[in-house]
Amino acid sequence: MIIANRDKEHLHQSPGRRFWVIGLLLVVIVAAVAILLQRHASQSQSLVISCDAERVRGDHFIGQGGNFSKGELRSSDRAKSGQYACKAPKAQGAQYGFGYQMTAPEPGRSYRVSVWRFKNQYQEGKLALKVSGEVDFYMETDQISSQDNGWEELILRFTLPFGKKADRVDIYVYTNGFLDTYFDDFRIEQINPTDTTAFQPQTISLRIKSDDLKKIEKDREQALRNGILEAETSNWVDGVIKDSTGDIPVSVRLKGDWLDHLQGNKWSFRIQVEGARGWNRLLTFSVHTPATRYFLHEWLFHQWLEREDILTTRYDFAELKLNDQSLGIYAVEEHFEKEVVEYRNRREGPIVKFSEEGFWGGIKSQLNEQGYVRYDLGHSAMDRYNADIQAFREKRVASSSDLSRQFEQAQILMTQYKYGLKPPEEIFDLKRMAKYLAICDVLGAHHGTIWHNQRFYYNPVSSKLEPIGFDGFGEAPPSHPVMLGEGAMHPASFNQNDLISGLFLDSTFTANYVQYLAQFASPVYLKSFFDQIEPGWAARLNWLQMEFPEYQTGINDFSNYAAIIRSLLMPVNRQSLKARQLSAGQGQQQVMLSNTHSFPIEVVGYSGVEGMMTQTLSKHVILPGLPARKLLTRLRRDSMIRDFQSVRYLASEAQALQGPEITQSIAIPHSAKIVFFKPLGIDTLYEAPIIKWPLPLPSTAAQQLFKKVNLQTNSWYTVKDKVVTFKAGTRQIDKPVVIPLGYRIVVEAGAVLDFVQGAFFISKSPVQMIGTEEAPVKVISSDRSGQGFTVLEAGEKSVFRYAVFDGLRNLSYQGWTLTGAVTLYESDATFSHCSFINNLSEDGLNTIRSNFLVEYTHFQNTTSDAFDSDFCTGEINQSYFGHTVNDGVDFSGSVISLKGCRMEYNGDKGISVGENSDVTVVNCQINNSNIATASKDLSTLYIRDIQIKDCTQGFTAYQKKPEFGGSKIIVERYTSQNIKRLYAISPGSSLQLAQKYITR
Repeated sequence: MIIANRDKEHLHQSPGRRFWVIGLLLVVIVAAVAILLQRHASQSQSLVISCDAERVRGDHFIGQGGNFSKGELRSSDRAKSGQYACKAPKAQGAQYGFGYQMTAPEPGRSYRVSVWRFKNQYQEGKLALKVSGEVDFYMETDQISSQDNGWEELILRFTLPFGKKADRVDIYVYTNGFLDTYFDDFRIEQINPTDTTAFQPQTISLRIKSDDLKKIEKDREQALRNGILEAETSNWVDGVIKDSTGDIPVSVRLKGDWLDHLQGNKWSFRIQVEGARGWNRLLTFSVHTPATRYFLHEWLFHQWLEREDILTTRYDFAELKLNDQSLGIYAVEEHFEKEVVEYRNRREGPIVKFSEEGFWGGIKSQLNEQGYVRYDLGHSAMDRYNADIQAFREKRVASSSDLSRQFEQAQILMTQYKYGLKPPEEIFDLKRMAKYLAICDVLGAHHGTIWHNQRFYYNPVSSKLEPIGFDGFGEAPPSHPVMLGEGAMHPASFNQNDLISGLFLDSTFTANYVQYLAQFASPVYLKSFFDQIEPGWAARLNWLQMEFPEYQTGINDFSNYAAIIRSLLMPVNRQSLKARQLSAGQGQQQVMLSNTHSFPIEVVGYSGVEGMMTQTLSKHVILPGLPARKLLTRLRRDSMIRDFQSVRYLASEAQALQGPEITQSIAIPHSAKIVFFKPLGIDTLYEAPIIKWPLPLPSTAAQQLFKKVNLQTNSWYTVKDKVVTFKAGTRQIDKPVVIPLGYRIVVEAGAVLDFVQGAFFISKSPVQMIGTEEAPVKVISSDRSGQGFTVLEAGEKSVFRYAVFDGLRNLSYQGWTLTGAVTLYESDATFSHCSFINNLSEDGLNTIRSNFLVEYTHFQNTTSDAFDSDFCTGEINQSYFGHTVNDGVDFSGSVISLKGCRMEYNGDKGISVGENSDVTVVNCQINNSNIATASKDLSTLYIRDIQIKDCTQGFTAYQKKPEFGGSKIIVERYTSQNIKRLYAISPGSSLQLAQKYITR
């Protein structure tokens, strides 16, 4: 075969130059064929190199046909065969197991490499190879091809291309070092791809007269100006195919829609045989550069369709010579004649499609007027609903009464398909249609599923449509698989511009599709298929790489692609179905079901225990899949757009957001704790726990409060220049007062704010509450319902002087609950001459992550702690904490000093210090409390000059929470009177009492 010159020259060149090129190409083809034949003759048997890890010499494994590295890793811990395996140890970084190095391998050779890995929880361990030299590439896999008694087989296939020399090939196994990994039975098998029984490209010798060739050139130039090729207006010209049996008269024209069919000198042609004898049993066929269908990907697609008895055009490769000039390797594809179906053992019937004329007419109009394409503003002629239904070879159909009647029936089915008037099983051969789309997904071969690329055969026996698979690839498949059935049965997944999406609204079709998708993506199926086609694949790959060495796809790439599909196809146990209890009563519970998986699921039963379904539902519940976002890359690939001007407008079409979840509810016994489900079409059971928590609301209580804020002067306060002023006098407030960030709050001396009917104060701005001894500010609740005074993230310091907080509760609003009658969060403050009395909350004052000063302040009659400080720094001076149900002061994660303070009648502790706090106490008194002082959980309490009287315990140090440790108390001077137990020190904690050190 002659490798074509791939520059952008015209077919017509100067005679001298053309003669020189032809001569050079002839030399190349003769040499290439000679090499192939020589290699075929010399390699009648496959070469096998293997290693079972049983024998070592030095640091090498002794293998069959060669030695393998890393012999020092031989281990008897596990073995696939024999007594030994290679153990890649757990260690830092990548760890390499046994490997083999091929030096100076011959170009054109193909290999199958396999190794067995012992199963592990992380799926650690990969099989890899690196080719170095003029040809350079890397491959690896951790995908499992088969399993045997706890061992998993990894397989790589690769081909060394012609035309470039590889210096060496390193084949090895490696891990990431996360755990010990075992490998055994390493095998490298050479396959003979150049066997002429596997593939030998034929030559199409096409001759076209000079004048006719000029017509074709003119059509090409017009297409380049228009931006697309309009096949209907292209000239058919006469030609001849010369073969060993004589001349075959043909008609020839350009083919293809986009300009990738007309690049350089590798133009695409439609060829129609005019005589009584076809070429290679083909009457009408196309030839195009393999690049337009992404090389061997398209061939593999056709092979898979043929394996599953799905109609497809015959597709292979040949050398094309035009007027004795080789244009290199071409793809040859059968056109839509009756032979397509008869060759696949079907009775003749119409082949139908949706007309593309309006679609391409709209494209042409936009290119002519705008210079680019906007699909979101496409002409109405481009709409699939406006597309006519056409039959191939329409004249022949019209001339036959039988075919005409069949076409009329086919039109009915196509119309039902277009508008979704009937379920898919009444329109299509359901299993073949489901298989076809599943194969498209596993390969990423979606180009042919676009509505104007779809072709169908009307089966006159079953009176149903069968898909004809072709044109799967316009370019390389996307790196991230896209599955047509994602979001199946969800209305949001239906796309009026995508006929295929309508099929997935049907549960029967979807179940068949999912079943075949799982089957075709399975390692067992793939291994069987790839083993079947590998000789033909390898042989064709060698021929293609003579002209297209950049195409380096290996069969294992498809296995990796399928592995991603497998990982996405199946639900995640206990996650993909959300079962939430809505209500319960009288022995029953109402459970709302929602599917978070991309594919539909079928809810089948329930149980009171995990792992065992004890009761089936009388009627199964099918939940639609959750739609995926439509990706711009998918739109771009499907449209085949190349230029930026057109691509940028696809973004507006890609704005479709993920559709809302669809829920259904079931009534089941209250004893049920688990709901069981399975993927639609697959009999694998999964479970989901019933969630007892209520559904989350759209917004939090805090968000709702601050969203409603619209500060205006009212009877409670005035607003001017970002200052909110509460003037002197009594005001009864019966609704929440909410102040957002960016204001300053001033409460004048003599002001009385009476919060009733559950009202409260909450501010994100600093507060200036400045009273006097004669006219203090009072924040009260006369009906004892007021929900506190709260300052959050104020940014600036708040000041409270001569302020009284009396009879308040803590904030509890729609699930938002605080603990303090007065709460400051990340808001520094000073309290001077203030009072916190009669408060009905867990804390009278609660400061969190703040810096504070409290002086000359009175805390009394609190239902729990008087003052609770969490993660703060601060000082407390000359203050009183009395008559509390729990602690006088309670510090957590804080650094605090107390001076001149008195604690009395505290139900639990006078001073409580915990969670790694550092607290200094100077000149304080604690009377009539259960525990005078307590230091907990890595805290340090330093005391100098303290008087304790009438307490059950004096000093206690201990660990309360397991995540912390012991604590310490250091006491310099103290006096005690009527203390039942002076100290209690737990293990790990300590007390230094004057000169005495106490520990356990």
